Amino acid sequence: MLEPIQTFLAQLEPTECCQHGGLWAVRLALHPPPTPVLAVSSLGAAVKAGVATLSEVGNGEVGRILVRNRGGTLLFGMAGELVLGGRQDRVLNSSVLIAPGAETAVHVSCVEPRRWCQMARIQSFQPAQASASTTVRSAVHQTMVLNLHQTGLHSTDQRRVWERVSTTLRRTGAWSPDDTGTLAASMHRHGSRLDEYARACTPNATQVGLALF
Repeated sequence: MLEPIQTFLAQLEPTECCQHGGLWAVRLALHPPPTPVLAVSSLGAAVKAGVATLSEVGNGEVGRILVRNRGGTLLFGMAGELVLGGRQDRVLNSSVLIAPGAETAVHVSCVEPRRWCQMARIQSFQPAQASASTTVRSAVHQTMVLNLHQTGLHSTDQRRVWERVSTTLRRTGAWSPDDTGTLAASMHRHGSRLDEYARACTPNATQVGLALF
């Protein structure tokens, strides 16, 4: 395991810098450039293109959603990725690859504790093009690893996840006793400011990552 990681790190090459506000970032590229091996679509891109759908499992399960990949490439969902809608907003517990034409129930956690929408009002899920906060992702990952060891399931401690959602909303000034307590409220409150950072560090064709300062 260690040797491939060392090889990868040795090939990383810093290129140009980008900066916005107090954030500095160095674009990272690989030398020599990688040769693509697999064609993979992101969850957000596939749903936007109409070749993937996200829906509730049956009448709805807090801990799982159904992903259908109607496209011709692998579909990638990243751990911590937010999906909004359905009976309540969720976050992916772990990263998943879904084969072309496959239909898979994916383990998720709720990040909207005060909404469980009635069936007649259910909307389809849409990827948020964003990840959960680090505190929420940490709770998801830590409790999922424990449950995976004990039960073999990618499930989490939902109460602990909700506690971290509340903490994030309060720290970002997005908590309100009148809304559904969704983690997305923090993203919406600070979305325009975060978009400025994203535009300042838009990835280029050769970039594989960023080193942030």
